[in-house]
Formats: sequence, C-alpha cells, structure tokens
Amino acid sequence: MGAADFSSYLILTTIKAETDYIVKMIDHWQTHNTRSFTPDAAVIGDFVAHKDQFMAKTVWGDDCKSWYKSGSCNDKVTALWCGSTLHYLEVIRQVRFEDWEFEYEGNRFTYLGNGHSQTEMNPDADWAYHVRDEHDDLPLTQNKMTKIMNKDRVSYRAQQRNRRGCVLFWDRIFP
Repeated sequence: MGAADFSSYLILTTIKAETDYIVKMIDHWQTHNTRSFTPDAAVIGDFVAHKDQFMAKTVWGDDCKSWYKSGSCNDKVTALWCGSTLHYLEVIRQVRFEDWEFEYEGNRFTYLGNGHSQTEMNPDADWAYHVRDEHDDLPLTQNKMTKIMNKDRVSYRAQQRNRRGCVLFWDRIFP
C-alpha cells in the first residue's frame, strides 16, 4: 500500500471494498469454469485517458512538484483514482465483468451443470423461496440503490441548494 493509493480514502473501508470486489471475481472464477481472467487492454487505455483528463483539472494538474507526479512538475498524475472516496466505493461495489477478458476451461456454459439447482439437491430446502408476500430484493438500478443508501438526502439537498442558484455535485454535499 502506497500513499498514492489513499489520497483521501479511509484505508480499512477501501480494503474491505476491494476485498469484496476480489471475492466476487474469485466466485465468478470458481463457479464459471474460468481458467484465467485479465483486464481488457482497451478498457485500461480508456480508464487511463479518463484519469489523465480528470487529473489535469485538479490542483495536481498545475505546474508544481508533487509526489503524485513522481516528484516532478511535468509528469502525469499517478494517483490511482479520479474522484472522491464515496465515488470509488460506489464504483467498485459491482464488478463490471464486461471490462475483463475471460478464458474458460472447455465450454463456457459447463457451469450450468446437470440442469438442476443445488437447492433441488437439498431435501430440507425451500423450493419456493422466490414466492414472497413482500418485495424485499435489492434495487436493480444504481440510482435507486444510491437513494436508498442516502435515504434520499442527496437529491433533496441538491434540489434545495440549486434553488438558491448554487451549482453542486452530489458527492460534494455530504456533511
């Protein structure tokens, strides 16, 4: 762990979020007959271009020496994330599998198995677990999940401040 990795981040919080991300990747690897996975080269290039464009607009984009720029005035910012801590945590909450190249052991659909659910193999399992009296699933959209996580404070506070003529970004209004 280097200082550039944690500019304003909470170390334990990010380690937990990164561990959750890694566990999701390992789960995919174990359950989908995956031999290997690597980040897509085009995705890496796109991310670096986005990061460079973002960092150029920050204080580190100015002509000054910084350890974020390897101690130089003119190098690119080497910080690993281009946004706030909350932004980082929300982005890595779900794995974007489309950003990875997977190589499979044989047919990629062998994970489908014998056509029976593991639930069906357990004689004590509830085979009708999907029939419920109330809807208790997590929301399907990122927007809805953000509203639930923030108890809809975010959109309310942004609207309230916008009426006063302030231009705010949602990740800047948290207390």
